[in-house]
Amino acid sequence: MLIRDVASRAITGLKGKADETYTRMYDWLGEKYKQETESIENMAKIIRYAIESKEKIEQQLVLDKYSFYIAEVNRKHFLLLF
Repeated sequence: MLIRDVASRAITGLKGKADETYTRMYDWLGEKYKQETESIENMAKIIRYAIESKEKIEQQLVLDKYSFYIAEVNRKHFLLLF
């Protein structure tokens, strides 16, 4: 019975750690999803405004992982990068 008790405690400890890890990953993924969604919404607002106002977007719109920003780029430099 001693081996069974030790194994049972070890398995219970591992299950607890697995549950904690799952919860932290779930929370982290939820936060990253929220950040990505907000970035896409912000980019869509700028594009929608440009379309509705018939204005040309001169700046580079950058969607980088979890963030969105507008970069002022020298056109010649931009063409060299891509």
